[in-house]
Amino acid sequence: MATKAQAKLQQAIALHQKGQLPQAQALYEEILTTQPKHFDSLHLLGVIAYQTNDHQRAVDLIGKAIELYPKNAAFYSNRGSALKALKQLDAAIASYDKAIALKADFAEAYSRPYGQTPTKSSGAQLCCTTVVSSQPLAAFFAAKLLNNSL
Repeated sequence: MATKAQAKLQQAIALHQKGQLPQAQALYEEILTTQPKHFDSLHLLGVIAYQTNDHQRAVDLIGKAIELYPKNAAFYSNRGSALKALKQLDAAIASYDKAIALKADFAEAYSRPYGQTPTKSSGAQLCCTTVVSSQPLAAFFAAKLLNNSL
């Protein structure tokens, strides 16, 4: 069963990366019918929800993924982006900070307050991209977010 789910997940990610969101979403949902605690599928469904401007659903789905697997920095960073879109800036900052706490060199958590958030074309690559950053900038970004100067 796990091998089948893994194969479906890989297929869904490939579709997601190509911007074929409805097809990817259907596969993620199919995985969840047999494995409702499949945190990768929950997270990536949340990314699709964000990409299609359903930000509250994104927060909810990614939150479920975090409950199941709280050690993935990408989950917190993506939830932060959805929270930012909902104008829940304190919660967004807390989510970015948690991503940084889990993975200090997770550059996306530093750059997301500047607007680098999931797009239809970036798709599932978000959970795989890591760029090394040498300085924590969370306080700087927090001030920028709170002053709406991003």
